[in-house]
Amino acid sequence: MNEWAELDRALSDLAASGAVEVHEDGHWLAGLSSLHYELRRNGKILLVHLWSDERNLTRRILKVKEQSSDRIVFEVQRFGRASPGRLEFLRTDSPRAAGRVTRERFRERFHRFLAEHFPDSNVDSLTASPDLEHSFSGVYVRGRMHEGSHEHALIAVSPAENSAVVEGILSFGILWLDWARGHTDKRAVQGLRVFVPEGTSRFIRERSLGLSPSVRLEIFEYNQRESTIRQMDAADAGNLQSRLVTRGDAELALTGAGGAMARIRSLAPAGSALAGSIAARIIAGTNEVAFCYLGLEFARWSQEGITFGLYDPRERVTENTRARLVRLMLVWLVAPGLRFHPATDTPLKYLTPEIRITRIGVNENWRRGVKIVFRQ
Repeated sequence: MNEWAELDRALSDLAASGAVEVHEDGHWLAGLSSLHYELRRNGKILLVHLWSDERNLTRRILKVKEQSSDRIVFEVQRFGRASPGRLEFLRTDSPRAAGRVTRERFRERFHRFLAEHFPDSNVDSLTASPDLEHSFSGVYVRGRMHEGSHEHALIAVSPAENSAVVEGILSFGILWLDWARGHTDKRAVQGLRVFVPEGTSRFIRERSLGLSPSVRLEIFEYNQRESTIRQMDAADAGNLQSRLVTRGDAELALTGAGGAMARIRSLAPAGSALAGSIAARIIAGTNEVAFCYLGLEFARWSQEGITFGLYDPRERVTENTRARLVRLMLVWLVAPGLRFHPATDTPLKYLTPEIRITRIGVNENWRRGVKIVFRQ
């Protein structure tokens, strides 16, 4: 009895000391950043109950493995688990940054969300910790999940992140997929699953059309508040806001845009497959025609002429701007010759061969005047 009373006092002192983190089996439980606890007996069984505004948990204490003024470690039994686990209380010098706490809380909630919506899957790992060595950003949650012999790499982004972070998820997902495929010893990693907040997958779907089929990409939109999830069709990226247009109107618009289509295709680099990959589609509710490369709109025709650009505002095609349109139809990677990031090569090998990529190295003192050192 005295032993447990002393343990209760030690936990109380630790909780009163300031910033305390709770870790279970090596994972930080950010949802319990405000430590509230209770030790209670049930016969010979000692239980620890932890709670916060976000979550709560109860574990059976098997033994105290470590105890000091800065650290208390329990060996615990989790209900429904055969093997014991490890529950740690750690004093920290200062609280974690608000952004890191938010992302760790999202990781915890997302783990439970996956368990609910993929009942036949096992989530093998899930982390939001940054890894600068491998260029893994801490703004995304990444992990692995499997159903039987089929394993997938996964990456997810919180609704709290801004649109630039959401739209950047595909690049970091490719880096994670490549690493996961090179570090597996049980099951081959089939492909990549990307999870984004509801209503945010449009640009990701458009860009995914430029990826090689080897990625085997699956895109999901989720709503944690309503507990819903929906797999999105990447092939539908060009018809996100489509509706029925009369056949006559459509034929007139496409005929009117025929000359513009030929003009744009003529600008494609000689010998490339780019021209054949440019398609036209009617803009919903208008008589305008969008020119798309692998589903991504880059130019538009109307009675007033041709405009181009990936986002608004677009530029009108003139003799002075035609060169910029040509550059838009290519992928140029430009950096000081000795400073290309080593991770750059990884996403490039997962792009469709139809995309023409040019790597341009410039001089180190480019601010004093740009000189091309090499072109690949």
